[in-house]
Amino acid sequence: MNVDQETIARLIDEKAGQPFEMENDDFMITWEVALAEDLMIARRVVFFDSDDLDDIVDYLEAPYGDWDACNEIYDSIMVDFIDCYGEDLYLGSAGELSLFDSFASPDDEGLMWILSTFGKNYADFLLDAFFYYGDFLDEMCCPDDDSAVADPEELARDAEAHQVRKVLQHCTDATLTVCYPDDSMVYWEFANAEGKLWYRRADLDYVDGEDVECIDEYGCFDLDDPDGWGALHDSVLGLFANGDVEEWDEFGDPFGLIGINPDDLEDED
Repeated sequence: MNVDQETIARLIDEKAGQPFEMENDDFMITWEVALAEDLMIARRVVFFDSDDLDDIVDYLEAPYGDWDACNEIYDSIMVDFIDCYGEDLYLGSAGELSLFDSFASPDDEGLMWILSTFGKNYADFLLDAFFYYGDFLDEMCCPDDDSAVADPEELARDAEAHQVRKVLQHCTDATLTVCYPDDSMVYWEFANAEGKLWYRRADLDYVDGEDVECIDEYGCFDLDDPDGWGALHDSVLGLFANGDVEEWDEFGDPFGLIGINPDDLEDED
């Protein structure tokens, strides 16, 4: 039995409970599911965090008596869930998103509605999430070349960079952009949060006004770590050491945040 999309949309609006929402830095996905006219029907909407991409709306249906067909809808929901949060689970930053706490938790009305529609409970959901996360790990950690082995140090650096990006996305306190006559520049982001100083340094080289290369460095250190402060001061002051800085732009108070006097930079220049 094929039902047109307008009918599915109307039935979803009439019969579905709260949507189950999931999101990451690039997109948000909502799922709505309902039972109507001996069918399981669903609406999936993908909202992109970009004006250049149009939202995607999919409508799905399956005879309620055909469990395999209904389970394909549930599988699609779980795949989306891991697509959204697999990287955070892998890199240990899911706790910062309150995953399984504020949402995707037993108090998440949208999730609980969907689980009840499929005859599942929250324990079933967690077991299913672990199963699909296992597939995610297989794809991420086991490349097609069986001889390739992930470098633990590289994985650790990736995990730290991911965590720093998350912090800076939510609570950047100041930025500093240092420009040179050859159109290259160095861009800094800083945040003071959770007893640490978080930073990103991006070295950008331009040709004919277009960005051709960007080298990123992410890091953090405890606020009471003198070595961390010393290395950061040396790195920032080193940008001015040759006296060829054309200009610099500040947002917030980057020098005050990291403990450098702009007058000292004038002297270096």
